[in-house]
Amino acid sequence: MSIRHSLFLLAVVSGLSTIACSAETDPSEVVLPSDTILEAQGGVGLLGGGVIVAPPPSLTAIPAVGSVHPQLEAVDDAVRAFMRATCTGAVSVAVGFGGKAPLLARGYGYKSGPPNQACGSAGDPFVGGAKIGPNTAFRIGSNSKAITAAITRIVLKQKLANLGRPATDAELESLRVFDDRLDLVSPALRRAVSGPTGGGAGAVCVSGPVSPVMANGLPDSRWRDMTVGHLLGHRSGLPRSGNPVTSKLATIRGINSMAQLHAESLLVGAPAAARSAVAGPNNTGRFIRAATLEEYLIGNVDLCLERAPGAAPAPTEDAYSNIGYAILQHIAEHVSGRPLSAELGQAGGHDTSLIGQFLQTRLGITKGADSAEGIYFSQPIEDLRDASEPKYRGWDGTSQNGQFFDLKRPWCNWVGNRCDGSAWDSNDRRFSWDWANAKVGVSYSNEGIASGVGLLAAEMPLYLRFMAKYWVSGSGSVPLYGRERAPNSSAPRWHIGELTGSHSTVAQFNGGFVEYIPVPRKANGELDLAKFNANLKTKGCYLPMKLDLALAANQVNDAVCTPTAGLICSERYMALRDVVKEALCSVDWKKVDAQLF
Repeated sequence: MSIRHSLFLLAVVSGLSTIACSAETDPSEVVLPSDTILEAQGGVGLLGGGVIVAPPPSLTAIPAVGSVHPQLEAVDDAVRAFMRATCTGAVSVAVGFGGKAPLLARGYGYKSGPPNQACGSAGDPFVGGAKIGPNTAFRIGSNSKAITAAITRIVLKQKLANLGRPATDAELESLRVFDDRLDLVSPALRRAVSGPTGGGAGAVCVSGPVSPVMANGLPDSRWRDMTVGHLLGHRSGLPRSGNPVTSKLATIRGINSMAQLHAESLLVGAPAAARSAVAGPNNTGRFIRAATLEEYLIGNVDLCLERAPGAAPAPTEDAYSNIGYAILQHIAEHVSGRPLSAELGQAGGHDTSLIGQFLQTRLGITKGADSAEGIYFSQPIEDLRDASEPKYRGWDGTSQNGQFFDLKRPWCNWVGNRCDGSAWDSNDRRFSWDWANAKVGVSYSNEGIASGVGLLAAEMPLYLRFMAKYWVSGSGSVPLYGRERAPNSSAPRWHIGELTGSHSTVAQFNGGFVEYIPVPRKANGELDLAKFNANLKTKGCYLPMKLDLALAANQVNDAVCTPTAGLICSERYMALRDVVKEALCSVDWKKVDAQLF
């Protein structure tokens, strides 16, 4: 007998860590308290005298904290199986009906490090410590967009009412974004879009750092045809992402000389050592304030539209646009005169922000259960990140605790008559928010200028409350993002949020048919992700009306699927939502509630 087992039996005999029950009690019927931590995969066992005890922790055991309906234990098993297969450090899952108390609300794993001892390694040692709870807040990536859409709709309906126009979704979706008479965006952005055009669809596109741009930096004339509905429904014609704007900031700000650049750099407040490091041998390098959201959008009006606004993409084309939702955030902020969320580098400001007011007035949420605000801007700054959140994990080619370049301290060189940011763009002398010339953890590398596009964090049970009232997706000519939820819709709605270091999936099943890809299993029952891919034959089932799912994880890549550091492994990590869907399809929902069908 091992020392571990001897100590375990001694603890049992001493009456420690036991749950007493009568000799007649069926162990399968014992209901554990909602905050019970189940340390082993094998469940509970009996040891003489009818005493139920937890088996000794194994190397593969993953803790789970929270409550689960007995009929949903398959979901519990599925989440743990995925975490063992990928060594994902932390997961939170909530399943419920119509915003009511969740049937399942659990946190799995630990705030830091891998989820169990078996996943530990020299580069990613097992830490243990604080466990994930049912109300732990996670970044939700692009599932921030539905909240941004809902808030933008409210702001524009109020504007329409003030103008004496119908305050309807159809009316606000018809509004032209850059119409001077409507004043939906800042005058500076309207001027940039309305400048000399490159001829629209007939113009020449050239390569850009991320997305192609118009020749000579001129705006595509079709920008002026965009409506709010095009942006909401990913039909604007804009590419997925914009380009860096560091080299354009001096021009946008009217900086025309080295003297003016030096005056700009004094506003940054960089310490002497950092200033000296970027000055260079010719003393021409200077820090410059990071772009605001407005400046980022102005710097990207030269983007080539991939199709005319309103046009449907070809089946093989990707119409999804992050920069389109950055424009929506700008619209909400410009029209309301308030920031969408607390601002970068500022711990306060949530309560008076659009999100803070939305949570209070529309959802009745004034604070989080575990985090301070419940749903909020996840600051990409270590000292300002809410303590509820786990440590986010990103593979950098060496370690799951990857280190990446920070994007919040740009600088440029004055060359001729312009400020050249190419050295900074190529990762030369990237200083962190704290002015260290060093890389940072994956959760601290983001610029943080558009929280509503993908940098919100949420407690999963609170996101369920949002989902009970608003649609989380819906692209196309009739965009449903952020619309109030219709009571009789039967089409399941999904949305995925992926950001290096985090993943989230939300689903509104609506009584519809739900497809999933069965994840292959090994002989020992563990998931075989090497055989899992999107081309496998699907299965499916009908799930109950008003059943909603919200889940999040602190990892979306690893050494197995990431040949290049920082990339997102969408297909491998798709297995998490598929095993959860498969588990939900195995539930006897009549035993959960006979009125569901």
